[in-house]
Amino acid sequence: MNALKLIQEEIDKQSERGDVAAVEAKNSRNDRIAIAIAYLGRSSEKVLRNEKEGCDAKSNLIKAAAVICAAIENE
Repeated sequence: MNALKLIQEEIDKQSERGDVAAVEAKNSRNDRIAIAIAYLGRSSEKVLRNEKEGCDAKSNLIKAAAVICAAIENE
């Protein structure tokens, strides 16, 4: 599947969970960077949290990309 399509699907999922624009308006640039870095860190090979939560690297990379796209749109 196309990476851009996966990112758009994640953005759509986040939008369905609530008013993303309102949440993004409260987040500073540093908040967005920290969130993206957290997802990127979880995409590394050896992360205990991934084993507990069942998240895979690809899922976390997609989430990080979605956060980065939202950050760009809100700058």
